[in-house]
Amino acid sequence: MHFQSGLWQPLFRPWPGEQLQLTFDRPPAAEGSVLTIDSLTLETNPGLRRTQSKLTATVRSSSGGVHAWTLPEGAEVQSVTIDGSPGSLQTQANELRTTLRPGVQQVEFAFQQEGGLETWFRTPQVGLGAPAVNARVRVNVPDDRWLLWTRGPAWGAVVLFWPYLLLALLVAVLLSRVPQSPLRVWDWLLLSLGFVTLPVWVAVPVVAWFFALQQRSQASDLPRRAFNVRQVLLAGLSILALSCFYAAVHNGLLVRPDMQVAGAGSYGSTLEWYIDRSSNDLPPTVILSLSIWVWRLLMLAWSLWLAFRLVGWLKWAWSAFSTSGRWKTQPAEPASEA
Repeated sequence: MHFQSGLWQPLFRPWPGEQLQLTFDRPPAAEGSVLTIDSLTLETNPGLRRTQSKLTATVRSSSGGVHAWTLPEGAEVQSVTIDGSPGSLQTQANELRTTLRPGVQQVEFAFQQEGGLETWFRTPQVGLGAPAVNARVRVNVPDDRWLLWTRGPAWGAVVLFWPYLLLALLVAVLLSRVPQSPLRVWDWLLLSLGFVTLPVWVAVPVVAWFFALQQRSQASDLPRRAFNVRQVLLAGLSILALSCFYAAVHNGLLVRPDMQVAGAGSYGSTLEWYIDRSSNDLPPTVILSLSIWVWRLLMLAWSLWLAFRLVGWLKWAWSAFSTSGRWKTQPAEPASEA
């Protein structure tokens, strides 16, 4: 016997009168699944009255055959494709059956359910019928919903707005405790609520404006040039602060709030969870949301409060700006005697 081209090719040369008898046995099959799912993505688009979902999976089958997927109760299958070619719709009860060939292939099917995105929304539960790796669950939240909270696998979408809000409220309390703080603690707290969805740099000029005017309200004997420069800087800071107030009102009433969504590629209204290994079922994910008009009404109430308070703050700002005069002119030179 010898090897040729990397293959074992035995050679037998029996002598005259000898016999060669060969016996072949089929080795027992190794234990394990005959089908594995190498990657999977379940994308869900909840609407007003219906929820559209699409599952895309890369399936590796060693023997082929029929594979059953378990769909949610009342789901209606819309299309099935295998490697881009349309497949037959074989449904029985809540099962979708796809005919697979040996090897690797991509299975994709779309289905829809009655019911849209309510206050508490749970992603469709799909039975995979086999273990899966590299699975992803993606939910596209409509623009008319205000996302509040999510729950699902450890590696996935999370709403960071609430820790940021607590931090903003803590900063507001600390600002109220600064010596000679221009605002009361409730004013600082309510003011922080309107700026919590904006970048930090938008709120900084507003805080600086209050403390700068508080300092300006105290009498000082600055030289003429330094006094006038301070007045110019205060005027510029006032314009910048008023622009930040406008940005807060505009963002609250017209722009969708940024809830600081992050995790596993999630951003904005796209929520995503990653599961490295899964059993026959995907873990459930839950989303809490309200109508965007709830946010709009809250921000309308905040804007009305801001308008009411801003009238008093502007009067106070003008009074502080005018302390010891609004502008110092150079004293006139004494007339020379003839």
